[in-house]
Amino acid sequence: MDLDIEKYFDTINHDKLISILREHKNTLHLIQAFLKVGIMEDDLVKLNRLGVPQGEPLSPILSNIYLYKMDKEFEARGLHFMRYV
Repeated sequence: MDLDIEKYFDTINHDKLISILREHKNTLHLIQAFLKVGIMEDDLVKLNRLGVPQGEPLSPILSNIYLYKMDKEFEARGLHFMRYV
């Protein structure tokens, strides 16, 4: 199977990600702060509810957490796959 999730980082739903992370309460408040930082556009900070900042060290970790259940579903169906960025 070969999948390409177009604009993946830009479309991660914050509410769903937070729901997944609730299982890890120790770090949840830090991750929420990271997601609420916003995006600088035209010298103004724009708040966002979708996406994780690309190029930040935490973003690949969050993306892997977000897709973990999909990976487990593929494994349960006996599918062989490899995810990469």
